Amino acid sequence: MDKKVKEAAAALAIAAGTFAGDQLVKKRARKNWKGKKIPVGRNGKVIPESSEEKPVVTLRLCENSGMAMSVLSDHPQAVRALAAGMTCAVAGGLAKTLSEKENPVRKAGLALVLGGALSNTLDRFRDGAVTDYVSFSFGPERLQRIVFNIGDFAILAGAAITAQTIE
Repeated sequence: MDKKVKEAAAALAIAAGTFAGDQLVKKRARKNWKGKKIPVGRNGKVIPESSEEKPVVTLRLCENSGMAMSVLSDHPQAVRALAAGMTCAVAGGLAKTLSEKENPVRKAGLALVLGGALSNTLDRFRDGAVTDYVSFSFGPERLQRIVFNIGDFAILAGAAITAQTIE
C-alpha cells in the first residue's frame, strides 16, 4: 500500500475514533450522570463519599449552548453556523493535506481537530448544545469551573500538534 494512502487511512481512523469515542461517552453521560458529580482519584477509580481523598477530575453532565466557555450562548444559530463553518474549514484543510505528500504529524493533528469538531458540531445541531462531562479538581479556580469532553481535548491537542508542524 502506498505511503500516502496509509497516512490518509490513519488520519481518517483518528478522526473517526475521536468522534465515536466522544459520542459514546456523551451518550453514557446523558444517560447516567445527570445531577451527579462523580469524583475520580489519582488511581483512576471513583472516590467513595466516605473518603478524604481529593479528586483529580470530576465527572458530571453539563450542556453548553455557546462556544468555548459559553461564549455566544445567547445566540445558538450563530454558534451552529460558526461551528459548522470552522468544521468545514478543518475538513478542507485535512483533505488538502491528505492529497499531498505532507507531514504525517500534521495529518494526525488535523484529524484530531476534525474528530472533536465533528462531535461537538453534531451535538449543537442534534441537541442544541454540546454535552461536556469532565472537569479538573486542581489548578486555578477558573480551570476547575470549565467542563470539557473528549472532543475538546482532541481539538486542543490537535491544534497544538498542527501548530508545531507549521514552518
